[in-house]
Amino acid sequence: MADDLAARLRSDQWQEVDAALAEAVENPTGDLILADFAVTTNGLERARAVALLGDLSGTDGATALRRLVHAVGPGSRDVRCASLLALAKRCGEEASADLTEALSDRDGTVKDYAVIGLAGAGDGRAWDLVFGRLKVLLRRPSRVLGKSETLMAVCYLVQHLNDDADRLPMLVETLRKKWDRMNEEEIAWFAEFWPDAFPDRPLSVGVSTPDRAMVRQWARDPLFQRVSGPPHEHQSSATDE
Repeated sequence: MADDLAARLRSDQWQEVDAALAEAVENPTGDLILADFAVTTNGLERARAVALLGDLSGTDGATALRRLVHAVGPGSRDVRCASLLALAKRCGEEASADLTEALSDRDGTVKDYAVIGLAGAGDGRAWDLVFGRLKVLLRRPSRVLGKSETLMAVCYLVQHLNDDADRLPMLVETLRKKWDRMNEEEIAWFAEFWPDAFPDRPLSVGVSTPDRAMVRQWARDPLFQRVSGPPHEHQSSATDE
């Protein structure tokens, strides 16, 4: 049955591939099957296979994802971003080294997905790099990934403020200096999760820290939810710009 499923994944009919991807998640050897498919194909369904690996566990999928973080060629941005998120979902803090390394990628979108993974599952090792990324993001209007990239960076940073006493005033002062760059979504987030960060609040040394668990949950929802399910309507994948 596993051989049949692997063969169906390589069908030239996208409906067959789509159905096989959904079935692979429920197969006892699905992690190996999807890992092999994701590494050896360049088809339009590659990024979905990578995303589905985030719902599974095992060494095969994790090894494949760490390889695919460095994918090249047409559509590789989608694959790299999906691989980072899948690693964060299935490996948790153990993916921190991979996510931190991706912050050095030349592609800004890949960097932003690394921050998403860190905000949802990472340890504190990337704080300085993400803080640097935040300062870059605050120089321009926020782009859209479903949630603000600026807020994702803040979500990661505030979870690890207690690791170093200098971090809280550094972060608050940076945010306040660029407060006029915030959009309505971002201002609303601070009002809900971290009102002490507002410029009209006490000096940065007296600012309280937000609830880490609530902030992490906000970062995880919905990107860390299970993506596997029935076959979906086929859509073509975007290529790298």
